[in-house]
Amino acid sequence: MAEQILKNVKIYFGGKSLGGSLNQAQVAYNSELKDRTVFGSSCRKRVAGLQSMDFTASGFWSASTGTQVAGSTEEYKPDDYLFDEIGSSAEALTIIPNGTALGNRAFFTQSVVGEYSPAGQIGELFGFSFVATGEGVALVRGSLMEAGSLSTAITGTARNIGIRTSTQKLYAALQVLTVSSSGATIRPEIITDSSSAFGISPSTAIVFTAITDVDNGTADWASTSCSTEDTWFKVTCLSSAGVAPSITGNVCIGLL
Repeated sequence: MAEQILKNVKIYFGGKSLGGSLNQAQVAYNSELKDRTVFGSSCRKRVAGLQSMDFTASGFWSASTGTQVAGSTEEYKPDDYLFDEIGSSAEALTIIPNGTALGNRAFFTQSVVGEYSPAGQIGELFGFSFVATGEGVALVRGSLMEAGSLSTAITGTARNIGIRTSTQKLYAALQVLTVSSSGATIRPEIITDSSSAFGISPSTAIVFTAITDVDNGTADWASTSCSTEDTWFKVTCLSSAGVAPSITGNVCIGLL
């Protein structure tokens, strides 16, 4: 693949889109290498230990003067969100390097914000940086399955993401950016099959937590040991009785 100029990197933490405030980002995915060298060895020997992930990003500081409302298309301001996220519970972190075209490469995991640093100097734009650290889950290298409007009208684009080995799991991250409705729920699901037509033995691999009109700016994370025979995956959405909420968000899946 040809070199890429970074222009449209999408970064989501929890159910918040932060990319509009950022201009630098780095993912450090590591495995601890433990020394197992013994007497008589002519060079070092090591064994892989625990894995870790650190995400560092920086950009231009901004804060809203009011509360972000449901259905708003405005990106969340870093100070309004990241300050309260320090040391909070783990949230889904998703990095999509080349925009939200469906099928694009996506990296995602569960992480906790451990550092938030507003900084600047006189005469320059006020900036900030933050660090999010992986929490109990390795970095998943997967695909963007759906983005934008999530509704019961979605038929789901079937994608072949490969065969799950006996040691792998299927991971999925749902990020709900906006919700605008009331009185109903919508529940995205991941469906699998061994056929692209989903006519052989389709099965529901993952059922996300149902979304209601109070779930604006939230996220969900799930994993499962689905069939090793299934290579085709798609997203569908089911709704309860009533008018389904209007939702924007994204769904990423991957094998690890």
